[in-house]
Amino acid sequence: MVKRILFVLTIFVLIFTIAGCGEETVIELSGDNTKKSGVFEIKTNNAKMQFTVEGGDTLAFAAFVIPEGETIDEKILTPDAKATEPTSDTIDLGKEPGKYFLQVTSLSADWSVKIIEQR
Repeated sequence: MVKRILFVLTIFVLIFTIAGCGEETVIELSGDNTKKSGVFEIKTNNAKMQFTVEGGDTLAFAAFVIPEGETIDEKILTPDAKATEPTSDTIDLGKEPGKYFLQVTSLSADWSVKIIEQR
């Protein structure tokens, strides 16, 4: 009986350990022009941005992850991701845990952005 209980507990712990690992999508946003997301929370120091940009010869794309309460106009910000030609990439954001929003500016580009975290 004790062995059976230990076995069940071991399986239970393994399932929850495995389920807690992997990537979790925090927010997804896509479009073909300028767009701003709602507020989302980054819970760890290892958030990444996956982005894809498609378009012609004159495209422009910039994505900013901005702390809640700030605006892109308050200071000159360097974009977290930018592109002037079609591309797909994943970058480390280097953001501290906290609440943010995503703002994308684009010209002649179809784009998608996903913020993910390792759990």
